[in-house]
Parts: sequence; structure tokens; C-alpha cells
Amino acid sequence: MIQRSHPAFQVDSSVYDTIVLDHAQDNGCEVRQETAVTKVDIETYQIQSLHLSNGEQINARYYVDASGHIGVLRRVLGVETTIPTKLQNIAIWDYWTNAEWADEIGVGGTRVQITICPKRFILGN
Repeated sequence: MIQRSHPAFQVDSSVYDTIVLDHAQDNGCEVRQETAVTKVDIETYQIQSLHLSNGEQINARYYVDASGHIGVLRRVLGVETTIPTKLQNIAIWDYWTNAEWADEIGVGGTRVQITICPKRFILGN
């Protein structure tokens, strides 16, 4: 077996997305996959219901827009986004000392770091 001298950690996004989705569902979220929102009913800047591509109409107290960069609900509600020009492409490198644990955990393992910042999060791998 070849041992890496400098392990690299990465996120298998399909595995991570499944973990997040399952966790949301385990905590009471109703989840719809591969279903498009065809219409959003809004009254006084509040979502009243969602009409889905499968013909279903959803009425809920809370809605989670997991449409990624498409931002279905964000766009309908007119929520602006700003993209800092200095952060359009970013790579963060870090050097650790006394990190021998990485030699073992990095082989065949996955490590994820999530940092929450105002109005955004950073997913590190």
C-alpha cells in the first residue's frame, strides 16, 4: 500500500449532500427531490404556498430554499446578492504542526470543515 506523505482532504459532495438532506429530514423537514417549483404564492413579502411540478401545492410555516445558486425563493422575493470581487475565486491553504493524526485519518477518510460567517458559510475540504 502506498502511503501519502502529505494527505489531502476533500469532500465527496454527493455523500455530504445526502448527510445534510437526511439530517434535515430526521429533524422534521419534508423533503422533495427532483421536483421543480413552478409557482410561488406571495402576500406582503411572505410565501403563502409553493406549487410544484408534480401538481402538489405546499403550505408551510417555514420554507428552505435548497436550489443552490439558482435561488428560486430568493429571486421571487427579490433578495439581492452581492459577490465580493476579491472572493470570486479563492483557495485557502493551511500548514499544521504536530498533525501526525492526518497520516492515518487522511487515508480513505473524509474530513469536512464548515465555518459560518455573516451571510455566508465556507465549506472546507
